[in-house]
Amino acid sequence: MAFSGGSSHNDDRTALDQPITVKDALGSDVTVKHKIDKVALTDISTVEFFASCWGEGWADHVCMMPGDISSRDASLGKYIYDTWPNLSKLPKCPDLFTSMGSNPNAVAEKILDTDPDLVVLPGATMAWLTGLEGFYKLFSDSGVPVFNTMFYTNGLTETVAEPNYGSMGKILQKDARCNAIVAFHNEKLAVLKSKLASHDKSVRIYYEIPGITASAYGSVINMGVPEVDLLGTNVLSGVPVDMEYNIEKMTIADPDWIFIVDTSYYSGDQCMGFFTKKDDSKAASTLSQYTSRDGWSDLDAVKDKHVALVYGELRHSVSSLYTAYQMANIIDKGLVSDAELAQLETDLGTVLPWKFSGYFGYVMA
Repeated sequence: MAFSGGSSHNDDRTALDQPITVKDALGSDVTVKHKIDKVALTDISTVEFFASCWGEGWADHVCMMPGDISSRDASLGKYIYDTWPNLSKLPKCPDLFTSMGSNPNAVAEKILDTDPDLVVLPGATMAWLTGLEGFYKLFSDSGVPVFNTMFYTNGLTETVAEPNYGSMGKILQKDARCNAIVAFHNEKLAVLKSKLASHDKSVRIYYEIPGITASAYGSVINMGVPEVDLLGTNVLSGVPVDMEYNIEKMTIADPDWIFIVDTSYYSGDQCMGFFTKKDDSKAASTLSQYTSRDGWSDLDAVKDKHVALVYGELRHSVSSLYTAYQMANIIDKGLVSDAELAQLETDLGTVLPWKFSGYFGYVMA
């Protein structure tokens, strides 16, 4: 599908000397014919992505904010609205995953009502949805280009940064800044892969996105977890989508390490995230809800205290580097030392729109 910017929605835009066409992270053509001034952000991951690409002054060029920003990461949402209060007054995009199924065209119309020059969508969500032909056609007919980002399942490869940051840099005319982010990502990824060159990848890893309650198994299917594939063997690889997990299957899987994703989007309670204060007692209490599941005390990983709580909202951008470095640090500090992980935090602060600060992981004590 190709999206192209026309001229029907706004007569005040500045035409480019030549149209700019790029492929977004989902492989769709995006053609921009006018200078980008107002951007609709539809998901919390698109806020970080766009702000990183634009740089200083980014908040002055946003015409819509995601409505789920506080549910996904309350502390980050508070930081953003405290730092750039005018953003809180902008129209809010409905939660795409929950609202698109019933009436995607209504969501498109709500976005178009903000008169954007560009719409940034989270490819990780859009790729799961179907029946969106009418949704995309509304943008095309209105002459509004749409750009899908995608790090979620394609992360930790040498080719993921360019179609995200590189392509966005071209259409925003922020090439130098965005190319520097691409180079940063690829350099840090190369360093990690060099460290892992001699690493024994036979370590068996179980990675779960929790459900509504800790007692019930959440999403344990193989949704694509690049950091797990980089470091070891995903015990959930090949598990059917409709397969219900239980202690019998956990026993057979016999993981060496168990990673539970923490995010307020799933649990409703924020333990970790950007600008969240470190609280090991709260993290231990949260993690114990999972380790106390029926039969888990008999698992070797639990006996060895090889169970970790990790933050789940870093995998949508260059921040995904931290998730991989952190997991390597948790499994074997000989791969990534505490000092190297701390240095990455500092370095990420040079490419993100806010300081890379928060509480992102806890290992069972």
